[in-house]
Amino acid sequence: MNQKDRTEFDLIHNKIDHITQSIDELKQEMETAHLKTDENLSFIKENLFNPHEGLWAETKLNTR
Repeated sequence: MNQKDRTEFDLIHNKIDHITQSIDELKQEMETAHLKTDENLSFIKENLFNPHEGLWAETKLNTR
């Protein structure tokens, strides 16, 4: 390998490292977002559709 090839190889290697790092960061961000979504959906499910508490129970009481 000559110097030019080595320089190009290093450049490509650095780009691959940055892409790999970006993918890892994106995975962590998406995991955090999915956990928040799960929490929000659980909150909605329990507050809207729980027959003993929340909005569903209040609606049942109001329609009697």
